[in-house]
Amino acid sequence: MTYKFPTHALSTANVVINHINTHIKPSYLGSMQITEVRTKDIQQFLTELLLYGNKCKLKSIDTYGKPLSHWTVQKIRQILMSAFNQAIKEEVITHNYVAETESISIPYKSADAFTIEHQREFLKATQNHRFYVAYVLLFYTGCRRSEILGLSWNNVNFKENYIFINQTLVIENNLPILRKRTKTARSIRSIPIPQDIKYALREFQRQQKTEKRTIPEWNNPHDLIFVNKDGSIHNPKYFSRNFKAMIKN
Repeated sequence: MTYKFPTHALSTANVVINHINTHIKPSYLGSMQITEVRTKDIQQFLTELLLYGNKCKLKSIDTYGKPLSHWTVQKIRQILMSAFNQAIKEEVITHNYVAETESISIPYKSADAFTIEHQREFLKATQNHRFYVAYVLLFYTGCRRSEILGLSWNNVNFKENYIFINQTLVIENNLPILRKRTKTARSIRSIPIPQDIKYALREFQRQQKTEKRTIPEWNNPHDLIFVNKDGSIHNPKYFSRNFKAMIKN
């Protein structure tokens, strides 16, 4: 907390804190002094997580006591690695026993991708949907969800035909937050758009201006492109949920 929390994004810090409080602290490993912990203790802990280590109780997801994903266990191992490295710097211990445990391999998982025909079918079925233009941008640009939902109108250059990615809409503490930055510095970029997407954005802008005039409670302080009917920030979770529902339909 002392060293890492100030350098992490809040969403990343919350994930780390959740792993510590949910998996590490309640375990036998969490009750041991760091000077007592050895390679065997850590390896046993990681193996148990892989076999039946989920201690997160969610009413909507019945996975308690079932295996944690390899990715999650690898993340927990990295947290322990960092903690032991810091303990060495502070001369609490002289050796990092986490480094002697087996690295957690992440199984390769293939993902189903939209074919060109699938994209056409999806866009045809959603052409009257409120966020149809957002779907078009997702397919055409390959941007992250956070980047598309974080687009402001001043990020669109209608004269030169491009959009500028420099901010993101993310979830922090279960609330949508606009970050005035991207996930990484390299993610800041300009993306050319063809004429048909430019015209779609223009039409969408006209529709939004009409909403603004007709809805008294309209409030869009960040001038975002994709918002709710009253101008408020659209929760990325709802966007993804709706997107998946449209795919299912």
